[in-house]
Amino acid sequence: MAVAPSRRVRRGVGVGVGGATAIVGTRHSPFPPRCHDAAAAAASGDGGGGDNGLLGSLAAASTAVGAHLAARQTEADRSAVALVALVARRAAAGVAGVAGGGAAARRQQRVVASSARGSGGGGGGGGGRCTADGTAEAAALLGALIGHLVPPAYAKNVDLPAPPRRGHRPSTSPSVDAERLLRSSPDLPVRYPPAERIVAVGDVHGDADALRRALRSAAVLGPRDEWVGGKAVLVQVGDQLDRGPQERDILDLLFKLQDEAPRSGGAVHVLLGNHELMNVEMDFRYVTMAGFGDFRRRTGELSPSAGRRPTPHPQSVWAKSIRAMPAYMRPRAMALRPGGATTTRLAGRTQIAVIVGDTVFVHGGLRPSHLGAGGGKGVPVGEAALAAMNRGCREWLLGVAEKPAVLRGGSSPVWSRHYSRVGLKSDSPECSSLGQSLKLLNVKRMVVGHTPQMAGISGACDGRVWRIDTGMAKAYGGMTEALEIERSGKSFFLQCLA
Repeated sequence: MAVAPSRRVRRGVGVGVGGATAIVGTRHSPFPPRCHDAAAAAASGDGGGGDNGLLGSLAAASTAVGAHLAARQTEADRSAVALVALVARRAAAGVAGVAGGGAAARRQQRVVASSARGSGGGGGGGGGRCTADGTAEAAALLGALIGHLVPPAYAKNVDLPAPPRRGHRPSTSPSVDAERLLRSSPDLPVRYPPAERIVAVGDVHGDADALRRALRSAAVLGPRDEWVGGKAVLVQVGDQLDRGPQERDILDLLFKLQDEAPRSGGAVHVLLGNHELMNVEMDFRYVTMAGFGDFRRRTGELSPSAGRRPTPHPQSVWAKSIRAMPAYMRPRAMALRPGGATTTRLAGRTQIAVIVGDTVFVHGGLRPSHLGAGGGKGVPVGEAALAAMNRGCREWLLGVAEKPAVLRGGSSPVWSRHYSRVGLKSDSPECSSLGQSLKLLNVKRMVVGHTPQMAGISGACDGRVWRIDTGMAKAYGGMTEALEIERSGKSFFLQCLA
């Protein structure tokens, strides 16, 4: 979410929030003047709301919209509420950022609160009344902040557009882009119903030809790259990127099948692996020269008019990083940065983990700690933890939030190799941990990639985990295999003998 700096001060009030700037309009306030004073007092902690004041009201607003989001209304409602929840969290963080800073900070908070008088909406204070704790005024402020608040300085992943040209009238609705992105990629379900036939394919690393071989051996891909799998469900467990030259072809094929499969009752789920996340963080260690060159082709999502994605603001960390790169690397970096064109596609079509029937799929592995075990009161557990993980990753990909903590580090769900070790015994600590994870998710088995099984697909822990990364990409030279799981739970290895 971003806003272009305004040079026409008379059009609004410049408001400092956590080191950022908001432009607030000057429309008529829905509250009488005394309510503005209540809002200012609440913001500064001098009255009504006590020490928390406006911050508490914003936190309550965030909680309320979060509860509404959890109720899962219509798709449009969920998207809109997701945006409001995000802004409420950012607003609370911004107010917290200036709290306790002495008289200057209190004056700044009063300015933030008084900007609510220009919000022109927000509800909650109808009838010309104001509330002692500033709640209605906080609602008005929240209305002003939606579409006008620049994320706090700590949100380093957010790119701001370049300053407006002389004579160019700046937009007063900078949240349109963020709202469009969130609406275009609503939360995908975590759990899907059982399927008569599930086909799972492992890491493909820039080798679209290997992916086609695997899908044709599984009888879900036709000679013209069309879906022929009927009601089958296909899951690709991540690592589409790096090590090979056909990365965009892989994404195009998977997303094409994702659109076609539902027409015949099937489905395609695409997961994110550690290499996709590495690219979003500008870690290009495993990119080939052809992989860099592939992103110079202005086709599909990289056409000049596709989405009209803004370039990073000159002062953003992404702008500095990309500017320091060699010229041949920049197109890829622009496409895969948070909020970039390709990353936005991923945000709307991929997940970290998904459950189909009684099987959970993830790139590396899900540990009990990833699923909220031992996290204390209020921490999402099991399926709810997966949903939060997927949602947090989506917001990060869109460039409106930081990378979720659960996805950081070498033991995250996309990096873990705990269940892929050679010679894993059924009574090992790893198999015990696997059992806890399966119980938390109420499933019978886990399917993972990430760790090449050069002898082919393998199982461990009494068939409760299947490792399906066979190193089929040309970079590894492994065999091309896919895993088939019937509704009864019986599994088959589908090997391409060509």
